[in-house]
Amino acid sequence: MTSNNSLDITSLQYYPIDSNFGYVEYNGINLYVSSDKQWFNATKLTKSLKDSTINSHVSINRLTWYNLVNACPDLFQEINGKGTQVYKGWFASIILLPQIASLIEPVRGTTWYFGRSWHDNDSKGLLYLIQPPRLVGTNIFKIGETKNMLRRLSNNEYGKGTYIYGIVNVTNRRQAENILIKHFKDNGAILKERYEYFELSGLEEAQRLFENTPLDELLDLSNGKPLHLYKPGEWIHGEIVPTIDNDYEMFEQ
Repeated sequence: MTSNNSLDITSLQYYPIDSNFGYVEYNGINLYVSSDKQWFNATKLTKSLKDSTINSHVSINRLTWYNLVNACPDLFQEINGKGTQVYKGWFASIILLPQIASLIEPVRGTTWYFGRSWHDNDSKGLLYLIQPPRLVGTNIFKIGETKNMLRRLSNNEYGKGTYIYGIVNVTNRRQAENILIKHFKDNGAILKERYEYFELSGLEEAQRLFENTPLDELLDLSNGKPLHLYKPGEWIHGEIVPTIDNDYEMFEQ
């Protein structure tokens, strides 16, 4: 499968989520794979490749998927009911990775697969430290990346009542997120539920890890101070917004 500098999946470090599935990091994207690295989550790859571009090409539609599956049924499997979005959707054989990547994004997918960087004017964004309403009052925190905080907070998983504890501006949100997740793992945070949910001793430790993440040149200084931390109740989505330095207005653009 691997030639001309193409992706060698077997050489990449594997991060398990459970006994059957996990992910590998490649060129700024988390590729979700089976533990034997023979199957990858094509649905999640579609989202990863398309989220980082302004002018998205047409995504792989349902008919195209069914045509691919009917043409080579042994190279696809649909996995549902695992209790987490990581597992839902189509899994494809790893040998189809270059073809599917190029179908998702003809230019971006191909350059990603062959390990070449692309010029991405939309790679800037935010890292965040939050607690969705169902986790408020616990020591479990959610970290992640987005280019639009308001849109991310408004989805069904978070919504009104989400507590925001930290925001940091970065020049490449996907690379920065990989560093953030690794930093939490390497410093004793306990993985819970899904790969971006961590249990710590409390908010103080969570904010300390978030603040001390070694982002270096990935920090976006164009708006001044890149890092903003919030006390409990200082920013609650849909209820209370901060007025300090107009943070809310800046991040809702």
